[in-house]
Amino acid sequence: MQRAHDKPFSGDIVFVDTSGSCDQTNTCVTFMFTATKIGAIPLACILHSSQTEETYVNAFSTFKQLMGDQAFGGKGEPDLFMTDD
Repeated sequence: MQRAHDKPFSGDIVFVDTSGSCDQTNTCVTFMFTATKIGAIPLACILHSSQTEETYVNAFSTFKQLMGDQAFGGKGEPDLFMTDD
């Protein structure tokens, strides 16, 4: 997934989707994908404890800290995040 961040298209639109209560501890799994001509490319898979604003802020901040400025095609953030909720 880290190699996908080297590509310019990874900084355009990022689709975010979360599945909740995936195990006995109610862990949530959040995926980030970007669109390409060949389909969706995964950019991240983030595990967090619940679907609250606080845990999302913590999860996304930690991801940004780990990836740094090289994330999303070297832009540090995408042009647009799209969610289904």
